[in-house]
Amino acid sequence: MPRLFACLALALATPALAQEETARFELGGDLFRAGQTLVIDADDHDDIFAAGERVSVEGSATGTGHIAGRWLEIDGDLGGSLYAAGQTIHLGGSVGGDATLAAQEIEVDGAVAGDLRVGASELDLKAPVGGSLLAGVEFFDWDAPVAGDAAVAAREVEFGDDAKVEGS
Repeated sequence: MPRLFACLALALATPALAQEETARFELGGDLFRAGQTLVIDADDHDDIFAAGERVSVEGSATGTGHIAGRWLEIDGDLGGSLYAAGQTIHLGGSVGGDATLAAQEIEVDGAVAGDLRVGASELDLKAPVGGSLLAGVEFFDWDAPVAGDAAVAAREVEFGDDAKVEGS
């Protein structure tokens, strides 16, 4: 019986141990991270490269973000562009360049200074886009201005009070 409990305890502890194991590498101001659950402090880094099941980015990086995972929370600011793919993406921080996003559900609450390119089932755009918007989505809740042009393919679009396109 004690062996059964020991085996059961080991089996239950294995996922918890796996969550704590992450890979970390830094080179020339760039940060490379991989693991199941990541909380990344982007401060004092240029480019961020991250992959994991749950990835959270906080702080401010001066460069570009390359982020892949299942659930992405990008609340830190990026001075460069953002390339992200996952099941869900929440962009709460600002992006100084372009943002290219692919996911089932995407919520954009942070301003994108450049172009915003999105492929998703659901897109919720609540923050301004300084460049152009390219969106291939099923459902689009649009409540933010786009300074450039916009090309949207969607099954359903709901426009909020702040939705507008200054270009064509």
